[in-house]
Amino acid sequence: MQQERVEGQRLQLLMTNRLSTLDSTRAYDLYSFLMLGQTFEGLTRIDKHGNVVPGSAREWSIDSNRMTYTFHLREDARWSDGSPVRADDYCFAWKRTVELSNGAAYARLLELIEGVSSYYRGEADLDRMAVEAVDTFTLCVKLVRPSVHFLEMLAMPTFYPQQRAFVQQAASDYGTTPEQTVFNGPFRLVKWNAEELELERNDLYWNHANIQLETVHYRILFDSEEAQRLYETGSLDRIPLVRSQIAKYERHPDFRSRFEVSTGLVMFNTEIPLLSHKEVRRAMTLAIDGHEFAHLIYQNGSKGATGFIPPGIQYDHALSYREHFGNLIERNLDEEEAAFRELVRSLGFDSMPKLTLLFEDGYLGKQLGPILIEQWKRRLGLDVAIETVPFSEKNERMADRNYELTLSVWGADYNDPLNFLDICQQDHPFNMTGYANPAYDALLQQARQETEIAQYMDCCYRAEKLLMEDMPIGPLFFRAGCYLIRDYVDGWNQRSYGVSHDLSCTSIDMEAKKSMFMTAN
Repeated sequence: MQQERVEGQRLQLLMTNRLSTLDSTRAYDLYSFLMLGQTFEGLTRIDKHGNVVPGSAREWSIDSNRMTYTFHLREDARWSDGSPVRADDYCFAWKRTVELSNGAAYARLLELIEGVSSYYRGEADLDRMAVEAVDTFTLCVKLVRPSVHFLEMLAMPTFYPQQRAFVQQAASDYGTTPEQTVFNGPFRLVKWNAEELELERNDLYWNHANIQLETVHYRILFDSEEAQRLYETGSLDRIPLVRSQIAKYERHPDFRSRFEVSTGLVMFNTEIPLLSHKEVRRAMTLAIDGHEFAHLIYQNGSKGATGFIPPGIQYDHALSYREHFGNLIERNLDEEEAAFRELVRSLGFDSMPKLTLLFEDGYLGKQLGPILIEQWKRRLGLDVAIETVPFSEKNERMADRNYELTLSVWGADYNDPLNFLDICQQDHPFNMTGYANPAYDALLQQARQETEIAQYMDCCYRAEKLLMEDMPIGPLFFRAGCYLIRDYVDGWNQRSYGVSHDLSCTSIDMEAKKSMFMTAN
């Protein structure tokens, strides 16, 4: 049912890092995913209750084997240049993402489609990928096995369409500016620079009549105190809170908190001589008090990690994965400097090597680093220096394995433990540690072949247990988040998986906003 629009719908938000791309093939960071999620749409969407609902596809059917999907696209779905969204736009986009020369970080998600793994093994051409435009508005997709997550995955930016002619004409410039991008989602990006982003409602979107917001302005800021000032003066409608701000606002009516499905972890470059030994990696991980670390940094309900898979990934409707299988990490918080020195000596090192911890610049880098290096020094006698670089440079150096230690946060794209475990597979593009264990890879492959959920989860747990023995990544905390949001912001849809929020149902209560500022003045 069409909603009545109210004029003056402008939302003011904060981004804490710069946008890197609007090319869904090359996107891999949360900021790119966030902006793609507002400006594009896949075959499906995820509603505010976490359910899969139709997106650009008005309906679909699944065969009796649950491996062949036929999608019927909306004939009124349009690109922002007025041309129709076609089934071929999906075929083109997905094949472009899978194509090896494009180096797409999330391409492995498409291995669920028949023909993709054969292409990666060099046994078949990309043309054998089983995605077909049956006609202009009908798309057929064949999977290699049934998947309970496939329809949910289709709402991710990796599965968004791309208009073939536009992308080919833009070539390497595609997705680098608003002018070099064509959109099919609720909003269009009309301004993009180092300080701000501006969205406008896309009046060619098939459901534009129910999109309330006219414009959305994202201010790009790295300073949490400046963000607080802008919120208090009415220039921002929502801000995340850092540790030093929580005590001031925790009783404020705008205060909100939520648990994120994400794990903060130390990443060890296993190609560094000292860090090539799992005994060292385990000692360094277990020497960090995860609960204390989470409290000192966040003070928002974040907890020490007890495994790699966080709460929020479900085993079934009743229990989370973590509740069903229990904990895999027990911290050793005694001061073990002598034992650690003996371990290092037994591994062939004449003296204790010094290491460097790579961080992105900004608030968290300044706060997290000193706590980590203090605990390593106090408990293990290990000297670690800190190097801070811009976010984009940190990502590049991680991909090139041009680092020794770094901290990262991995969040869920969809409700599946394999979404976490995959990143430590030897040939996975997000395996930035250099970890390689054939037994681990075999367990992941076995999990992918299981059709019964209990057996599938058991394979995942066995893989996680092995990973926690080898410890190429050291889980530190399960993250929560606190933020302030104005009461006049209605329909805020914060997600646990994938794109962090969806603005398609958000609106401004203009009477409440007017009343609030009249009262304040």
